[in-house]
Amino acid sequence: MKYLLILLFLSLSLALYAAEDHCTYNFADAKSIFDQNPKLYQNITPVNKDQKNKILTQTITTPKGTVITYKKGGCAHYAFSFLIRPRKLNAKKPERIFIQALRELRAIPAVDKTEINILNEALDRTKWKSIKFENGQYNLSCGDATCALKTIKVKGVESDIEISYDFAL
Repeated sequence: MKYLLILLFLSLSLALYAAEDHCTYNFADAKSIFDQNPKLYQNITPVNKDQKNKILTQTITTPKGTVITYKKGGCAHYAFSFLIRPRKLNAKKPERIFIQALRELRAIPAVDKTEINILNEALDRTKWKSIKFENGQYNLSCGDATCALKTIKVKGVESDIEISYDFAL
């Protein structure tokens, strides 16, 4: 029994090691989409690359005071997201949350708008009247990927909007 457990542990360790070596997403080439000119923002953090989890993160504060955190990466999945903390979340109804999310996304100073455009199109294609609130989020029409929009409570008050894209590789 002891040898069986050791063999099981070694097999699992080798499987995890092999999975890390065969990551489909080329994280080494990952770049932030934000324009890196600090004059465009109240604040911009340096790009952070988490090598272990294969996630790139960067946060900006727009001239209007909106804080936006951008994340992208993955291994078995390629994902990116924007966590938007507007100075004030003006929305309570789903359609208003969508409108505010679109407005905030479109205002992001980006050198590459591809990811922003994917999420904008998902928001545009989604008919908010027919959308269902499931598992704390609104699932958007996004082709083969999973796109979602949700509000996040901070100190008990809904104040953040997160919009994300996730595609299994």
